[in-house]
This record gives sequence, structure tokens and C-alpha cells, in this order.
Amino acid sequence: MNVKAETWCDRDEHKLFENYADFNEWLDGEEGASLRVAYKVDSISVPSKALYVGDKEGYNEAFRGYRKERRHEALNQRYLSEQFGDSHWFERNLQRFDQLVGRLADADWSLNAFS
Repeated sequence: MNVKAETWCDRDEHKLFENYADFNEWLDGEEGASLRVAYKVDSISVPSKALYVGDKEGYNEAFRGYRKERRHEALNQRYLSEQFGDSHWFERNLQRFDQLVGRLADADWSLNAFS
């Protein structure tokens, strides 16, 4: 019988830290300075890892904000709002993006269901 025992790495999920490399680099770099100060990890050698291990909810909150900013940047929020004077076209971009993500998720599920 070959049963894999659960380790503390599995329980606290710290091994998943590497899955967020782009965010971790951003947080540890110049752009993340104000966030590091806010979470009081600025003086630590690897602030992203310290926040991930020491305050998982804080890390998740910071990651959600980062992800939202990147999404708005990719969907041209600033440009569209400046160009057209309101958020109508940006909101349309968000709707279309959400539709695309939903369809990709459905397609991925459909493909995996038959593998």
C-alpha cells in the first residue's frame, strides 16, 4: 500500500508561493514599495515570502488588488476613460473579457471531461 502522508507544506500551502512569481517580483520591486510599507514587511529580505507566510489573508488581499490593476491596465481603463470621458467602453471590455474567460473555462472543462 503506497499512501502519501500529508506534510506541513501541504497543510499550510507555502509551497504554492512559487505559483505567484509575477506578483512576488512586483511586490519585492519598486512598484510594490508602498504596499510593503503598509504591510510592515519592507525591511525583510524577501517581503513577498514574509507576507505570504506571515499574513496569508493580507497577501491574498494584496494579490487581488494587483490582479485587478493588471486587468484594468490590460483592458485599457485609463485610455478609454480619458478618450471617451466615461467608463462605458471600459465596462464593455470587462463584460467581453468575463465572457471570454467563462467560455475558456467551459471549453477547458469540456476537453478535460473526455480525456
